Amino acid sequence: MEANTSEFENPPSEENTRRLEYLRRLASYIEGFDVNHPFEFHDSEVVSFCHDSSTAQLTLLQHYGEHKKITLLFEGLEEIEIGFATESPWINSCYCYPASYGKDITVFDTEFYKITCKKIKVKGLTVFTPPENSKS
Repeated sequence: MEANTSEFENPPSEENTRRLEYLRRLASYIEGFDVNHPFEFHDSEVVSFCHDSSTAQLTLLQHYGEHKKITLLFEGLEEIEIGFATESPWINSCYCYPASYGKDITVFDTEFYKITCKKIKVKGLTVFTPPENSKS
């Protein structure tokens, strides 16, 4: 019987391995985040942000590749920091990690928003074809 060696003949690149690890980490903090068809936070654009004392909602738009719009719901708000000192409207980095003071508290961190809360959910994800005169 022959062993299946295809995964050893064509191992994933180091970059793809790191990306998959990053996506799995995001999925562990964001309920409903699909690792197989992920939203790419890097270079996405903020469409809207609103909040009250207990929840916040952030909508982002991915302009390249498969065009997507994602809406995230943040529940059990602890703190929101809003920053505007960036040179472009594009998100360059996105991190999700547990807060140092409580394992049931999560931090969602981009250049524009740092949201500390108890739960993050994907409220909606839309894949669409942009009009021909829009950004690609």
